[in-house]
Amino acid sequence: MRYLMQELRVSAALVLLVLAYAATAWGLLSPLGRANDLFAPSYGSLTLLTWGVAGGLIFVAYALHLLLARRPARPLMVMMADIRAHLLPLDQLLMRLTPLVVLTLLLNSFTALKAAIPAFKPFAYDALFAHIDRQIFGTAPWRLTHAVFGSPLASWVLQFAYNYWFFLMWMGVIYAALKTDYRAWRAQYLLAFCLTWMLIGSAAAVLLSSAGPCYFGHVVSGPNPFAPLMERLHALDAAIREQGIGLGITSLQVQDMLWRGYQSGSASTGAGISAMPSLHVATSVLMARAGFALNRKAGLLLSLFAGLIWIGSVHLGWHYAIDGLVSLPLALLIWAFAGRIVRWLNVAEPSARQVRTLASAGRRGLAARQSP
Repeated sequence: MRYLMQELRVSAALVLLVLAYAATAWGLLSPLGRANDLFAPSYGSLTLLTWGVAGGLIFVAYALHLLLARRPARPLMVMMADIRAHLLPLDQLLMRLTPLVVLTLLLNSFTALKAAIPAFKPFAYDALFAHIDRQIFGTAPWRLTHAVFGSPLASWVLQFAYNYWFFLMWMGVIYAALKTDYRAWRAQYLLAFCLTWMLIGSAAAVLLSSAGPCYFGHVVSGPNPFAPLMERLHALDAAIREQGIGLGITSLQVQDMLWRGYQSGSASTGAGISAMPSLHVATSVLMARAGFALNRKAGLLLSLFAGLIWIGSVHLGWHYAIDGLVSLPLALLIWAFAGRIVRWLNVAEPSARQVRTLASAGRRGLAARQSP
């Protein structure tokens, strides 16, 4: 009952938070005649597909472990007992179903708001952010990344990491939904994840409205200092394809697609243009910080990944370097704030003694079920 009440509080906090976000989006979009944009993206089907694939893979891994490692005398009986113990209790169902509902509403609202950013505040700070970058690094940061990672292979690695971010982000949420033995950590991660998209991806993106280096020539009059970067990316794209390393610099196609969507006013899945702050970097930093809370090695690996995402965001023309530098402290502050919410909700991890007691009870129950 204690865990059920904890989970009810966490689920209520997540749902109310995202409902408030969706209501805010509706209120802001309605005067623009764009309230229906909230229903344009198809994140519901994408979420179900992702959860379905992940669930299928998890079940296959579980079945193989059951048959090859645990080898019970009655595997079907043990499987049904595990399902009753880990899937059917109400708190367990809430832990898995709440993220499904929350993520769909969160991402639909985010995309609708992102597509409407220029209507709230036209892209105004690209020239300023490019200037700040040059002041910090002494030159345009993309020149530094291409001096170090300018080979076709290194550029492809950065592109691969940038694409892999989407998969890792989803897996992070699914992992949190399944991490029933770390309830406070799980609640903190899911709350921080939602707040990152809302505060960094929407609120800060509107206040600091900018398009990014790849669109600089479209939104800033005069000479385009990023034209050489885009020419170089096209050359790298051709070289990667010619050498058979991979699919090339796929960011170029995505950038063209997003610009066409911007011109048409589309709010479909993945639509919208926004550079500052970098949501890619913010969510990567969040994953790294959450990783450190569980395991130092996981935190270090995810920190390395976050660094690659920051470099790749500059290298591939998506972001100014300062976009990621701003995202870093904001993501850490959001993680800390989410921790305060979790403590206020009175969510606590099971003590070591409780974990041992539950494990012992599980072993006794399993032995009883297997006995003839």
